[in-house]
Amino acid sequence: MNSTARNIGLALGLTLAVGAASVAYSQPSRARAIDSRVAAMKTIQASMGAINAELKKPMPETAAVQKAAKTLAQTANDVENMFPAGSGAAVKPTRAKDEIWSNKAGFTAALSSFQVQTSKLNQAALSGDLEAVRAQVPRTAATCGGCHTPFRGPAPAAPAARPS
Repeated sequence: MNSTARNIGLALGLTLAVGAASVAYSQPSRARAIDSRVAAMKTIQASMGAINAELKKPMPETAAVQKAAKTLAQTANDVENMFPAGSGAAVKPTRAKDEIWSNKAGFTAALSSFQVQTSKLNQAALSGDLEAVRAQVPRTAATCGGCHTPFRGPAPAAPAARPS
């Protein structure tokens, strides 16, 4: 075999190996992206729940509201990096609809609105003015639907129970 043929063979082999490694690597990283965003959504839900629960108390603790609002705003900002291309239902069950990627501008706009409102909620909490927080909570909650309605599908079906 001459050196040119050997070099072409080595280059082809290396290309195939790198391509296979990319495919092998990308599936787990996409699955991790799904896991990360599921965890983030649970954090967002828990943070909103903590704020609402605290505000229902006769004497809400400002520090608890501030902590939850800060976590909410930080998580909202982190979410935008948790939807890499190819991290939809083809990788593993997820509520993320294909429209996230096919309507990227719409998704980005909805997420941006949510981030703005969570930032406003955090600023209200930092001010210590719980009435301002109470006024901002529904505005923030309304932006949740801006993503969920067009971009979140139904929960994946639970596995069927096995007959005994």
